[in-house]
Amino acid sequence: MYIDNRIEFVNCVQKVAILRERRMLMEKKSKLLMWMQSVEPISRRLRLNGGNEPVSINKQLVPTESKWSHNMGNEFLVREVLNPLLDIIFLYKESECYNYVPETRDDVDAGWNYFERRFNNIYRALNQNLYISHKIYLKVLKIIEEIQMFVRSFSYAEGLPERFFDINPNLKFYRVAFTMKDEDSDAYEYAVANDMISYVPLEDEFIAREEYFSNKRRLDKEKNFQHDEDDFFMAELAYTIRVLFLNDLTEYAA
Repeated sequence: MYIDNRIEFVNCVQKVAILRERRMLMEKKSKLLMWMQSVEPISRRLRLNGGNEPVSINKQLVPTESKWSHNMGNEFLVREVLNPLLDIIFLYKESECYNYVPETRDDVDAGWNYFERRFNNIYRALNQNLYISHKIYLKVLKIIEEIQMFVRSFSYAEGLPERFFDINPNLKFYRVAFTMKDEDSDAYEYAVANDMISYVPLEDEFIAREEYFSNKRRLDKEKNFQHDEDDFFMAELAYTIRVLFLNDLTEYAA
């Protein structure tokens, strides 16, 4: 009798264990099913969407616009494009109008190759910037090309795009017509009569230019900077590049 009761007890325990194991297995299957339904295979989603719409998970992982990407794009443009362009602008005097490697006077070809590498680095940096829109990319590309065209023109302010003079009217005081008239009035009159210069100043602009440089030299003397006309030109051009970035890239302006 005792043995039969013990056997019955053991069988009961085994049945309880089996039922508990089955219940745990059913719970695991239920959780697995719920997970599979929430994380649907990409191939099935593509079939359901007809293959025409991006998978929804991709839309979450790669947002088209975000504050983070906006800030990254802004910082990248300043660090990798604007700063190197300004570096080139301020090498105007040291390189003798971009004819030589700065502070050397040995090889014109070396000067050409030197600035070619500098611009190639800027173009490379622009294409590395994955945080800006295509619209911004094209605007920045235009600015870089305009500066490179100026560097390759070897013609002082005459090599600048016309829109630069609209942005900063002071740049016009560095155009060749002003210095030509000061140095050789006969040559200036001949050039004007034969349409040999791109910009012919008005009479009041000659007066304005005298006042402009008079003020520049007075302030320079007061501060003991010992700057010359080339230094004034570089500063005006650098300011113009800054304003150009702010005008063209208003969505990235602070």
